[in-house]
Amino acid sequence: MAAVLQEDKVVSNETTRKLHWHIMLRFCLLTVLNHMDRANLIPSQLIAERVGTNRWIGFLTLGWGIVATCMAGLTNSPTHLYILRFLLGAFEAGTFPAMWAHLTRFYAGGPDLAAAWGFIGAAQPLAQVIGAPVASGLLLTDGFLNLHGWQWLFLLEGLPTICLGVWIWLTLAPGPLGAKFLTAAEQDSVHQQVKHNKERMGKEGGGQSTMDGIRCWKVWAQGFGSGWAGIMRYGAMYWTPLIVFSIIKGKSAASGATPEQVKVSGAVAALLAGVPYSWSALVTYLNARHAKRTGEMYYHLLVPLAIGALALAVLAVALGHNSYVAFFGLILSSTSQASNPLEWGYPATYLSGPALSSGWAVANCISAYGGIVGPYLIGAVKTRYGGYTIPMVIMTAVNSLAVLYFAVLLRFLPAKIAKKPDEGAEEDGLSVPGHFASVEGTQEHQDAAEWQESGTVAELKREHN
Repeated sequence: MAAVLQEDKVVSNETTRKLHWHIMLRFCLLTVLNHMDRANLIPSQLIAERVGTNRWIGFLTLGWGIVATCMAGLTNSPTHLYILRFLLGAFEAGTFPAMWAHLTRFYAGGPDLAAAWGFIGAAQPLAQVIGAPVASGLLLTDGFLNLHGWQWLFLLEGLPTICLGVWIWLTLAPGPLGAKFLTAAEQDSVHQQVKHNKERMGKEGGGQSTMDGIRCWKVWAQGFGSGWAGIMRYGAMYWTPLIVFSIIKGKSAASGATPEQVKVSGAVAALLAGVPYSWSALVTYLNARHAKRTGEMYYHLLVPLAIGALALAVLAVALGHNSYVAFFGLILSSTSQASNPLEWGYPATYLSGPALSSGWAVANCISAYGGIVGPYLIGAVKTRYGGYTIPMVIMTAVNSLAVLYFAVLLRFLPAKIAKKPDEGAEEDGLSVPGHFASVEGTQEHQDAAEWQESGTVAELKREHN
């Protein structure tokens, strides 16, 4: 029996690898191009459920690519700019919720979804590493072919997005059944795991209708918490280059640097700002992957936030005193980004189907305030008091409150999701969605073994009949 389960693990890993290459590559590229806009529209999510998430994602990507390209040549007046910017936001807004909804067709349960989103979440800080130098370089092309630098910026960001939209429209599989990159047995395996998870949610009273997701207090509470944590995340993300420059400038001033040397430090700061972003991408991916491997979500969410709060305190104390320690604190503070995929994985532990899609959309709408408050709060406090010490003290308090908030909130969410797969079976024969429990004698365990022996679900059903 153990041999059968070991074989299942190998097959599952191979299937997961194929899913990642087919879906994650497209969605990571989408995230890099889309990370600037964080608003989300519930109507867009409802349309996605009706017309198919794969086609809807392709349509949204095509739309924003076309509008972004048009902004290079059709912005002859402020009115034109406002109209195009509104359309751009409308197309970009529904992309993240639609990606979430599409992932639920292939991944079952919170840890699996969190791991999948870890790949996508890692693309967000990487977009900062890639985007800033590219944008700066494009702005320097001012006058080339009689176009302004900002026009080249829109053209060379819009045209690749159009190509990506066409690629997604033509190639993104709508679901596991019929997905050409999977074998027939793998298609059945993925489909049945997702189906079983949905049925389990129904038995446990988890919401499944669109209105269930909108009315669920848990997604409202989670959205508020994610927004609160986002105050620090997005505040630090947008101010990191200037904080790095402040650290370098302070060190240069202390060493008696000339104005020319201080100018050079600005270019160095732009390069060094990529270090915190790269660290954030790495720990986001590793944390989500480890959460999937262990089936544990609670501490994988809280620990990165706690590390981020501690690092911010170190940064606040070291600013103006020790540049090396301050820079180390800044790097480590970006660890808090690693909790983000786990935050968005939790709704999958109590919602499924259309309820999960609408619930994510609601939570995203609520959490958007963090991306607005964070950057402005740091800027306002810096302007009022000068320097970054007091802003970082405030961000330390904000992140610490986020840790406490989620520590309490998550206790009201399904606790069994935090149980390792090999620590025992749940009453329904599963420990974590997507992993068969290793307790012999349960009906689900017997079905899993027979499933592997027969090769397909269809054969299993014939055997039962």
